[in-house]
Amino acid sequence: MRNAQRVEVTLTGLAPNTAGSGLGRYPSITPINLLGRHVPGEMEYGVDYLNEPEEFRYELIFEDAESQSCLERSLGVSLLRKMKNQVSGVVILVFTFLFSPSNPFSHQTQLMIAAASGGVWRFPILVLATEPEVDDVITIESVGLNKESVVGFRMNSQMRHTLLFEAFFAPSSDPDFTVTPAYGELPPSGTERTLIKVAYKPQIYGKTHKAKLVVQTSDMQWTYDILGTTADYNPPNARARITSTSANSARRTVKQKKNYVLENLKLQSTAVSSPYKG
Repeated sequence: MRNAQRVEVTLTGLAPNTAGSGLGRYPSITPINLLGRHVPGEMEYGVDYLNEPEEFRYELIFEDAESQSCLERSLGVSLLRKMKNQVSGVVILVFTFLFSPSNPFSHQTQLMIAAASGGVWRFPILVLATEPEVDDVITIESVGLNKESVVGFRMNSQMRHTLLFEAFFAPSSDPDFTVTPAYGELPPSGTERTLIKVAYKPQIYGKTHKAKLVVQTSDMQWTYDILGTTADYNPPNARARITSTSANSARRTVKQKKNYVLENLKLQSTAVSSPYKG
């Protein structure tokens, strides 16, 4: 994403153009004023301000090689307007900063301005690129617990040359996802693209798993929100029953044991009442 910002810089301590004007570094009362996309006209500064003919040299001073490599690719500066107060000698410079980061970073730099008359000013600047919006949302439906569902997409470097890439998940991602390959090459734009696969292997039902996939090169970064969905678990509701498979499972008649005591009592009763007597 490309962002243009107008920046107004106020230089103080610069004397009117006379022979032998002082050399050195000068402080600034109001060093930097962000104007957004607005370009102020001459009348907005008042009648005391006129276009300044003096030449100014400017450049960005980097802290280290890493910040230089990153900012030279993503940050551009151009001088748009020079105005000078004819009474106080205050000079206002309006710059255009073009910022087009390809991945998040935070670097410090200095805007150094040198006047042809010898004054030098340095303004510290913090350049911050935050996380961009995701490039796409990928939804993967599970095919069952502990079974992998795989989706794939193809990418190239969007440049004229091949770039090495790394693919990984952000630390907050659920562990149910894997990506292959984790390292590789993105071929130039207009050629056959590299296939990147994301696998989803859920361990539990009824939850939407989430992950953030990052594909990163030295110059670019792409991010994807990955959603893994599972079906709701429905337990079986059939009635339980026991089915016997024994070969002798047919109904059997249980033979009642004979109670000899009860039989003897019946015989004694019969003997007493019998008409036969001995």
